[in-house]
Amino acid sequence: MFRCFIVLLFFVLTSLVQAWDADDETFDPTVFETIIDGASRLGDPSPFYREGYEERGFTNVGFSKQEDPANSTVNLTFILMPRDDDPAKLLGGALFLPAKAGEALADALEAGSKLEKSHTVTKGGWMGDWTLTHDPEAGMVFKQEKDGQSVTFTLGVPAAKKLAGALRHSLAGLAE
Repeated sequence: MFRCFIVLLFFVLTSLVQAWDADDETFDPTVFETIIDGASRLGDPSPFYREGYEERGFTNVGFSKQEDPANSTVNLTFILMPRDDDPAKLLGGALFLPAKAGEALADALEAGSKLEKSHTVTKGGWMGDWTLTHDPEAGMVFKQEKDGQSVTFTLGVPAAKKLAGALRHSLAGLAE
């Protein structure tokens, strides 16, 4: 009995350790929490890097369903922990997109290295201008321009495809 318990424990722990892979292209909606870099992350996140920072950040995708479907959004958040030298500074970004824009973004992310031209995610408004491009050396590049400043978030192509899966999962939640 004790041996069976040890073998079972080994398989459970092994599956938990191997559950998240930075190069995985597939989003798993059944994952509630992932331990990465010694910290808990929500869901099955995609890793990204913000220009000028060595730290790796992670995405989170959800949705906000409203009574009027026109007000419902799919929500994409880039979460990057603040540096010790400036803990109050927000380093991430967020997008709140209507379903049609979320679908178009998922399509562009799935295109990966075949994305031939810049994809406009949003134009104007309180979120600023967001675009998505493919850089052969860096991967998929989100750029936000707002109030004369720009911020760049870069994901590898596999991470971008996983992010597309997360967007599609949230879009399905909006459609229910």
